[in-house]
Amino acid sequence: KLVVDCMGNGSPISKQIRGDEVANGVCIVVGTQAEGFKPEYMGADLIVSDDDIVELEQNAGERRQYFWESFPNINGKRTTYLFTYLDDDSRRDGVESVWNDYVARLPSYMKENHDGFGAGKSVEECMDDGSFKPVKSFTGVFKTFKNSPIQMQHDRIVSVGDASGVQSPLSFGGFGAMLRHLERYSDALTEAIEENVSHKDDLNLMNGYLPNQACTWMFQKSMSVPMDDPRDADFINRLMRNNYKGMMS
Repeated sequence: KLVVDCMGNGSPISKQIRGDEVANGVCIVVGTQAEGFKPEYMGADLIVSDDDIVELEQNAGERRQYFWESFPNINGKRTTYLFTYLDDDSRRDGVESVWNDYVARLPSYMKENHDGFGAGKSVEECMDDGSFKPVKSFTGVFKTFKNSPIQMQHDRIVSVGDASGVQSPLSFGGFGAMLRHLERYSDALTEAIEENVSHKDDLNLMNGYLPNQACTWMFQKSMSVPMDDPRDADFINRLMRNNYKGMMS
């Protein structure tokens, strides 16, 4: 009776509706699950900035603020992400450049928790001697649109999660937003099927209202650097420090 589109950011249905619409924000995430870190290290980082805004030598005018996330896994493995918030400017360099920076910056970030990195070795050198063993790699390009949730143009189709655009521009996708509204989705879908509701105007009402979206967009804009932007290199770190101090006071 209904088609539930839960195909994520890559949903062909969403792409068809969005057309050539330009995303308002992009979060690029790269990382690995790897072995080789000190077994006693069980710490985790949610968002860590270990440097100020960096300039891309290979792409004049582009600057990025990088953040780290890291947490332990089972059997001594550790997941470590590098991510950055951007706009969708076509002049920006691609995902490969974020991977290059991940490889170049990981030893400095993890030097206290990995013997090889602590000794000044690079990722390549530690892979060669077997002290750093990536098990999995991850690449994510999460585009976010202020024009969300997406409005279906045809009957009998319901869009949820990433596919609908109901997500925070700060997060790695809309899975959390979908879980927060799982009961709403479940009840609404059950009622729609039982009552034979299929018109697009009715089905478009299923997605929940997210009153905190304006706040998360404000954070996204403050944590990204537009092309050719002249702001001070420490601007984002200084802003975040002041914001967190204010929230904790």
